[in-house]
Amino acid sequence: MNTPGQRTPSLLTCELESHPMTRADRYRSLFFLSLAIITLSSCRVPNFSSEYAIAKLELPNGKTIYFKREARGITGNYDVLAISANGDPCASANRDTDYRISECESIYYKLEGDTLHLYYATAGDPPAKNFPVKVVNNEINIMKVDEFKRNYSSQGITRLDLVVDGTKRCG
Repeated sequence: MNTPGQRTPSLLTCELESHPMTRADRYRSLFFLSLAIITLSSCRVPNFSSEYAIAKLELPNGKTIYFKREARGITGNYDVLAISANGDPCASANRDTDYRISECESIYYKLEGDTLHLYYATAGDPPAKNFPVKVVNNEINIMKVDEFKRNYSSQGITRLDLVVDGTKRCG
């Protein structure tokens, strides 16, 4: 039974007694708040946008082609080299307009008139649309690769390294 002035707790409400916050409670709260802020600020979302490298080659006919490399993916497992008439580094290799090049560390090439000779690394199937230059693959015998790499410059062949270093990204 209730005495006058005493409130009866209701089943629908829960009344809690309020306790003043102690100094230790305040320090504990500040510590956990600081810890949460530090943790959240150190977590960064990784940037998975494409990284690229590009090199321009002027042709004798006045046109331009580009050697392009694009790398992307969570583990960087998408890594494509291409020869393209499109100078946009963020445009991925297009089978209809570009040549894709087999995986290689460097591209060795020689431009003779309207013909681009590729050495060691080879271009895949020609694109469906007309390309500004004729591309000819010159495979190097696996037993002569070291000799080729030592002597390519004496044959008028240029070595091109398209290095993707993370400084150039597509949005």
